[in-house]
Amino acid sequence: MQKLWIFASLAILGGCASARNDQQPKQVGMANPASVYCQKASGKLSIENTPTGQVGMCLLPDGNKVEEWELFEAARQCGADSRQDLVGTLATSLDQSTLPKLSRVIHSKSAVTMDYRHDRLNVYVDDSEKIQRVSCG
Repeated sequence: MQKLWIFASLAILGGCASARNDQQPKQVGMANPASVYCQKASGKLSIENTPTGQVGMCLLPDGNKVEEWELFEAARQCGADSRQDLVGTLATSLDQSTLPKLSRVIHSKSAVTMDYRHDRLNVYVDDSEKIQRVSCG
């Protein structure tokens, strides 16, 4: 009877043990959306070391350097992400009344201020009057 109790106890304890799993967990290959947005805005991404850790910075074609997540979130505030359909179209067909109140159309030879405003929509136009980029700033 004592052997039966020992065997039953071992069987119960054995049932609690888990099987060993030597497989590595699968990694999800998902891109950082802020980094992707920086590249879509024709920016150059760089990682900078700060006292609080590493930060992704986006150098925009106009010379402004903005933290990538700040740029990404700002695009949601000025509406640039919802106006990407303008890229590739002619600026002459752009109905400016459909743009937000705080927006500007910047031609390749235009003089503009270099201040960065997260709530302002910028529409960049090349020499052939084609819209090249829509972003906040």
